[in-house]
Amino acid sequence: MNNNRDLKPIQDLFEWSDNFESGVNPYCVFMDLIGYSEDRYGTHTYHGKDYNQVLGYKELCMLGDALKVFEARGYDDVYQFIDYLQGYDLPSDESILDWNEEYALANAY
Repeated sequence: MNNNRDLKPIQDLFEWSDNFESGVNPYCVFMDLIGYSEDRYGTHTYHGKDYNQVLGYKELCMLGDALKVFEARGYDDVYQFIDYLQGYDLPSDESILDWNEEYALANAY
């Protein structure tokens, strides 16, 4: 993988979505938009009425940043990182784990 710091917007959106209900959060919108939920679960993960329920200005900006990760990474890396965040599969590329430790240390203060 490339520099793993460019995965941070996805992790940021994942963590921010803890402030919302399960199934009705910006991270679910992200997974649906990129096709991850259809690919992995066979269905959409967002169960809200419409996206406006969860997408305010901050969330739209975070979603946009997460979508931009595709420019540098593509589906394989992004899906693998989402698998890791979801806790389903540990990445075969251990550099993601190294990045996570660096991220945790950098944000510990």
